[in-house]
Amino acid sequence: MFVNAVGRGYDRGMGKRATRPARLDGGAIVDAAIRVIDADGLDALTMRRLGREMGVDPTAMYRHFRNKDELQLAICDRLLGEMLASLEPQADWRATLRDMAWKAWQTYHRHPHLAHLLSLSPEVLDQHERLSEVALTALSQAGLSDSDAAYSYHVFVGYTSGFASSSAQTAEGDVSTAWRRSYALLPETEFPTLVRLAPVLFPDVEEQFRFGVELFLDGVERLAAPAT
Repeated sequence: MFVNAVGRGYDRGMGKRATRPARLDGGAIVDAAIRVIDADGLDALTMRRLGREMGVDPTAMYRHFRNKDELQLAICDRLLGEMLASLEPQADWRATLRDMAWKAWQTYHRHPHLAHLLSLSPEVLDQHERLSEVALTALSQAGLSDSDAAYSYHVFVGYTSGFASSSAQTAEGDVSTAWRRSYALLPETEFPTLVRLAPVLFPDVEEQFRFGVELFLDGVERLAAPAT
């Protein structure tokens, strides 16, 4: 179990109890690093900042991680592991991929900088391999050929991670309303379709995401149909 508790000790000089720094282990450091990134972004993650967060000398981090790159790998593996652990057994391949897509959406929205972190990873992570196994197995069960399953896998990962991570960092509400209003005011003779569709453009991003997932699943089913 990861230790992230703050102990208490007695300060004889002051005649009162004093707070001891949190016990360090790899898991506690990863916890603190995730909190820093979620709060202030990836650039805020430094060993000095972690030292302040945990009440220890920054050099103590190097007893557990050789450098910041190794710590970032551990962060990615942790978050992907949480995504994997949240998956639920499903009845068929469509439900499996739908569940994976939604759990990815939730993870990227809780941790908007995860996609950037993954892009910096120089190696394939253990939890990423396990997630890939689940996705590729589902696509194979759909009846796709090996080649089509591979291409579909990359489309699936690109859509879910790309859409989810970008929407997590993009403002909604007034911006979407402004875009719709702008399109509606265009010259109808020049942009008849844009003006007509302006009221239904830029729907809720979560609805867009779910629509895209179903579109992808329908495409997989259609692609597999000739072989079944």
